[in-house]
Amino acid sequence: MNLRRRRQGGAPPLVPFASALPFLLWCCTARPPALPAAAPDALPEAWLAPLRARSCPASLEANLRVRLTGADAAPVTLDGRLQWSAGDSLRVTGSYGPFRPVFVLTADPDSTQLLIHEEKSYWVLPRAPVDWTAPNPAAWARCIVWAACPAALFSRFTPVDRGRMESGLWTVEGALDGVPGMARFGIDPRTGSLVTIRLRTEGQTLLETEFLEPHAVGTAWVPSLLRVRVGDGASVLQIELLELAALDRTRFHPIQHPRPAGWRRVASGGLPASLSDPGKRLPPPR
Repeated sequence: MNLRRRRQGGAPPLVPFASALPFLLWCCTARPPALPAAAPDALPEAWLAPLRARSCPASLEANLRVRLTGADAAPVTLDGRLQWSAGDSLRVTGSYGPFRPVFVLTADPDSTQLLIHEEKSYWVLPRAPVDWTAPNPAAWARCIVWAACPAALFSRFTPVDRGRMESGLWTVEGALDGVPGMARFGIDPRTGSLVTIRLRTEGQTLLETEFLEPHAVGTAWVPSLLRVRVGDGASVLQIELLELAALDRTRFHPIQHPRPAGWRRVASGGLPASLSDPGKRLPPPR
């Protein structure tokens, strides 16, 4: 009787914890597979081949925390939502809470649009070629797609050397089809993750990115933190993907580019004022 009471009123048995232990260990240790061991003279192909063969998600959706940093202003943090389909359809929103939208970025295979609520304008650009000399919606959309599916990026890459190890990353340079200048990739051999991209021409850095904290989506791995600098680097876009998962196709609709009546169309130019200097241009949320 004493033993029975002790079991009823004491600590719970350890069996449930023991049965859950393998799952807990998997959650703490799971990460993308490492690149295979390779002799230096087998590089770069010994590592580029498995990188090209890695799976990409068919679709993605996530809640977002978007951080915009201008040249001379404090950063502004927005909430948002991302939906992406491998058919190259993309929709990204940013807002102050649920009732005050700031921007909507949409892209289909042919065009990209950034709808800016504060200025009542929409910025339309072709999907290609991308202008890498200044921040723009086509460049941002391309970087998001590269983060979602780096295998497609590596399939368009022609290396010019074997690469070298720098700060724990395998750094390899070469030409990227459809992109001017040279591309430099920083890849973590322990996980096979694309961590950094740098595009440059003589005397100018066109793009710098960081893709961090990979998250499993089916058999693919997708970074849950993106930092992007396009052009002069003064404006930084940071996207944190929360609750990253495969897209629920029942909630996905074909991409439409909303163009409200009376709003101004922008066909070219630099980053809109409300986004290029967000700390000054965007008033605080009410």
